[in-house]
Amino acid sequence: MATSILLLGAWITSMYGSSPSEKYGRKVTLLYNNVLYIAGALMTASGIGPLLYIGRLVTGFAVGLTSVVAPVLLSEIASPATRGTITTLHQLAIVVGILVASLVAYGFVTYLQNGWQYVQAFPVIPATIMIVLSALVPESPKWLMGNKNDSEGALAVLARLRSPEENIAEELELMRLASEGDSTEEASWGELYAWRKAMIIGSGLMFFQAMTGINSVIFYSTTIFGFAGVSEAILATASVGVVNLGATILAANLVDKYGRKTLILTGSCIMFLALMLLSMTLWFGGGLGGSTQGAVAVLGVLIFVFGFAVGLGAACWVIFSEVVPTRLRTKAFGVFMSVNFAFNIVIGKA
Repeated sequence: MATSILLLGAWITSMYGSSPSEKYGRKVTLLYNNVLYIAGALMTASGIGPLLYIGRLVTGFAVGLTSVVAPVLLSEIASPATRGTITTLHQLAIVVGILVASLVAYGFVTYLQNGWQYVQAFPVIPATIMIVLSALVPESPKWLMGNKNDSEGALAVLARLRSPEENIAEELELMRLASEGDSTEEASWGELYAWRKAMIIGSGLMFFQAMTGINSVIFYSTTIFGFAGVSEAILATASVGVVNLGATILAANLVDKYGRKTLILTGSCIMFLALMLLSMTLWFGGGLGGSTQGAVAVLGVLIFVFGFAVGLGAACWVIFSEVVPTRLRTKAFGVFMSVNFAFNIVIGKA
């Protein structure tokens, strides 16, 4: 229930995260969102039953907003030539966070009494760092141009982010032309419907990303490895983070070179083969012996994680930023993420 209620909070705010982002800007929304992270972490870490669930819900609100706004900001500060790599770095940051969290959890839960409470309070640290360093984060030049009609502000951001060789005047003019005639009001659901093919593609990718079961591996990998007979299951779980990290770095280097679709198809084939290996091992691998069967099962899980990170885990974020126009981007991301969180609620509760 504690796992699912966070996803419920994320699902709620993913649907409506576009509103503050369009009204106040991507940077400001992310800045104040850290207050939710801090409040949720402190309530969850209190050890008081009702506050634990409320804290998880509040943390979920923060996760939903971050999931919608952060990738939009990254895609809008990136140049067309680097958008694939930079957007994939968003997934890389998530993967690094998962790895650090697993190692922190292992240390605190294993060696400290009530260590889980320290783990739940840990988000206060990165949230505070993000508040302190917020001056380093640029606002989206596309939001400044389209929503605020602030060409000088957009130019200043581009001058800060682009190399001297890049033609920022031309890029600024393209932004102006793209936003010309657009209303400064938030995009409507009717406008999203006009782009229904793109919305079906994005929502379908999020459905399959969730239903591959990757989050069940992330949520319960310690339990899975324990069932497979791995004595130090928590350390095996850290190996999931290491593989996830390495594969995401690889994807960041390949996504602009080989294309988004190629990575998704390749990664899906790897996941298919890994699941076949895992299923056959668990069904018919009794003759291998407990330790060998466990080792092969862990190998299957790690190959599965590798395939996901190379394909659906990385390339989807790039596709989302490219299939809908700038004006619809935050609202479309909200729909995509709501689909993902909705089906992850099912997985988390199951």
